[in-house]
Amino acid sequence: MIKVKRRYPSEEKELFNFFIKKKNEEYIFLSERSLWIEYEGELLDYVNFETINELVVHYGTTSVDQEAANPYTEIAFTLGNKTYQYFFKASESIVLEICELLYDNKVKFKEYSFDKRVFLGKKPNYNEIQKIKQKYNIEW
Repeated sequence: MIKVKRRYPSEEKELFNFFIKKKNEEYIFLSERSLWIEYEGELLDYVNFETINELVVHYGTTSVDQEAANPYTEIAFTLGNKTYQYFFKASESIVLEICELLYDNKVKFKEYSFDKRVFLGKKPNYNEIQKIKQKYNIEW
């Protein structure tokens, strides 16, 4: 995990942050209530999870690079009528850590791996899905 000096907003407990670009310093931060994007030390986007229409974490997307051997991770959300997408390279274990933090903090989101709906990287059966929906209060 990469730590940087500035954090937004200061009253929120940061759960996770990660680097999403090599050329310019761009980071995504996750807290219990929000996510924000910082670019070269400046705040680009700040979004409270309660205002997001749909949050998606997608490991193994080929939206950026059409070769499945070179998958990206995508964090996307819809706010109003606009969709925001952030692509970055991350190992599956990092993505699972992000998803676990989101689930533990009762953030509603959808998790995908290579275009398949999953829970912590695995495709659960029907009974497991029902338990997951109840425990985490999410839609499937």
